[in-house]
Amino acid sequence: RPTNNFFHEELTKFNTTITDPNGVDNLGFVYEWILENYKVENTASISSMVPNSVRTYTTAKPFTNSFKNAGLGWGAYKVTLKVTDKPKMPPYEEGSELSTYLTKTYYIIPDISIVGSYTSANTEVVVGDTINLYATTNKEVTNVKATFSTTNVNLVEKNTVGETKYWEGSVIIPETITDSGTYDINFIASTDFGSSVGVVTKEVTDTVPINIVALRLLDFRITDIVNHDTITFPYTKDMLISNLIDYKAGYYVTFQIDSKGNPDSVNADIFENSTLKQQINLVSVSSSGNTDTWEGKFFTSARLLIGTEISIKVKCNKGLTVYNYNMKEHWDGRSLIINGSALQDGRINLTN
Repeated sequence: RPTNNFFHEELTKFNTTITDPNGVDNLGFVYEWILENYKVENTASISSMVPNSVRTYTTAKPFTNSFKNAGLGWGAYKVTLKVTDKPKMPPYEEGSELSTYLTKTYYIIPDISIVGSYTSANTEVVVGDTINLYATTNKEVTNVKATFSTTNVNLVEKNTVGETKYWEGSVIIPETITDSGTYDINFIASTDFGSSVGVVTKEVTDTVPINIVALRLLDFRITDIVNHDTITFPYTKDMLISNLIDYKAGYYVTFQIDSKGNPDSVNADIFENSTLKQQINLVSVSSSGNTDTWEGKFFTSARLLIGTEISIKVKCNKGLTVYNYNMKEHWDGRSLIINGSALQDGRINLTN
């Protein structure tokens, strides 16, 4: 037998080596195997338990194939072999028949299985999206994880129904993905059945393909407003959420946003209060690594009413894919509020 305390049933073999010191009158042996099966996670404390099933065999080896092919399942096994020496030919001598026992405990690791899947709130999965992960396993699985790109996620057991366990988790598609295409989510199920210290004893995998669109806009900021010397630029989206910029109508506003995934175009809609007034095509002005910087500029009528709010909403396109920055960031785009007009200025100190 193998010397380790647990092993896969497909590797299990029975071997018997028996010697008789009185070999000259050896007429053979009578064999009696008793295999007691316990459906438990490890071999601890089975001595005080009632077995789930008992099998007996009377051949030199109980079977020559695997436990599974012999109709035996996973679990702890107490294996007892009783060997009885056949007596000499008659007349028998009193006490000439001698029996000996050998008992050992082994563990047969259960077969395990996994089927993985995912769902996304969006028809197309884009870097930065969160997807939900699901796995279905048999109940003997004790851990499930998913690996995607450089990310590892441990799924949580949610429910067990009969022989089946259900697992759930989530993962954010990493921004390190810069090429659109098909990627693999690897679901890995493992069990520590057979180990009293939580060591993984068997694992299986399932690979699920996922199509990723490597497209994203990030880091919107206003970089300049003509004749505006009370603001230190750049002025970021988070700063705009806290405080709109006081703006004199009629002056140029310059803004930038970064992209990943090489969009075909980036454009912005300019709203006055809730009315769309301008549509602007941004221009790529620089690149660094996997990030491109796009710039746009606009000005409003110098006769806008005090208190009018200017909102900027940005999106980019790549093929048929549209990435809506404001929707992804849950931002309404409110950026400027009119508090005066360029017509009131006798001199423009800065041009753009």
